[in-house]
Amino acid sequence: MKIKHVTFLMMGLLLLLTGCSTMTPLSRASSRGDIGAMKDLIQKGVNLNEPGETSYKATALHWAASNGREEAVRTLLAAGANINSQDYCRQTPIFYAVNSQQGGKAATVGLLIDKGADMSLKDCNGWMPVDYARENQDKVLLDLIMSKSPVSAERVQKAKLAEGKHLNLPWDITNCRVTEAHLAAKKGDMKALKALIAAGADLDEVDCHGFRADEYARGTAEVIDLIASKTSTSHKGDHHFPNNIRWEDSINFNNAVPKINYQGSKKISIVVHDQRKYILDKEKQPEYVGYTRHTAVAPKDLITRDRKPFCETLATLIAAGYRKANFEIVSSNFIMDKNAKEGIGQNKSDRTIIFRVNELITETQYWSGYVDFKYDILTTVVNEQGKELYSQTFTGQEIIGADKSSPVMRTLVVVPEVLYYLLTDICNKPELKSALL
Repeated sequence: MKIKHVTFLMMGLLLLLTGCSTMTPLSRASSRGDIGAMKDLIQKGVNLNEPGETSYKATALHWAASNGREEAVRTLLAAGANINSQDYCRQTPIFYAVNSQQGGKAATVGLLIDKGADMSLKDCNGWMPVDYARENQDKVLLDLIMSKSPVSAERVQKAKLAEGKHLNLPWDITNCRVTEAHLAAKKGDMKALKALIAAGADLDEVDCHGFRADEYARGTAEVIDLIASKTSTSHKGDHHFPNNIRWEDSINFNNAVPKINYQGSKKISIVVHDQRKYILDKEKQPEYVGYTRHTAVAPKDLITRDRKPFCETLATLIAAGYRKANFEIVSSNFIMDKNAKEGIGQNKSDRTIIFRVNELITETQYWSGYVDFKYDILTTVVNEQGKELYSQTFTGQEIIGADKSSPVMRTLVVVPEVLYYLLTDICNKPELKSALL
């Protein structure tokens, strides 16, 4: 991504959209089921768990599972491949096997379970492998998984009980921390909301993707104002979004804090230099993230959920990541319309990291069903005197392919995940690490 009946195609299938050049030789051979080529590569000592050159992070085992290559899966596991390696959405090969569109996937799924695949792991959508089998209405596969995996059988039973009680929604209430207040707000049930408030319900509580009850209200002003009057952050009267559906037009990036895989002690400053042309030309506001476009309809802008400038959000996320890695953050800010190096050396920082954002945009197309994430970021590290210690440009385009879910739903859920991995990749480059340490 995923949220609200979001079913993703396997990331292995999505990777096909970016071209086979992103695959490692072992992944390419595994996807074809070319056992001879696989054994030659394994004998040469290739990294069995090396992902392809995109943010999706799919390994050879993911590819073999996605294509229903049972013998290839068996070969990789025998050689020591990590059966629970995770892609960008925290999906392991068993997820790919369950969602495979190829014949023979039941045998591959059974093999992975027998070999110890962790069936309790949840992906970035909060879903387990069995949830996808259930969503795809694949009874044969569902029965197989439940017979081999007690945790999966228990999961299905709980979901059925929840649906029988009060859900008219296609996702499990226990899956995404959806509360009774969320459900009442979605239905516009004022009576139920008032009863929940009287009982002391926490209306500030968010689901697994950061959405509060008022953002389930789908623009019902009366419901939104009632909830806002009882929450710590008021949105009373805030009904200006198109069609009054707040969550469809904004993206929550709170969970995109990059993971820094090293520790430091230096004082550092973070500067994000917004050089997106449409922002500098004032064609768009600084909080602009991208757009969604329906056929023959003008694009609808996407903005940050808190309406802060997008590059300010990036600075906050990056600073939070380095703060968790024990660096002392002197300052974090974003700059527009001037040289990002101006004033460096006067802020008492040992190092300053400058992110020059030339492009960072999400483009969602309804007619194709695809979500594009494009980026062009120059990252530079300078010391306290302003001397450049490191500089590298990161450019690319990630394509989040079509599936049965709404493109907007995929945008809201998957784009923050892609941003997380992009920032994590950038911040963990060995050369950048050396410049900071």
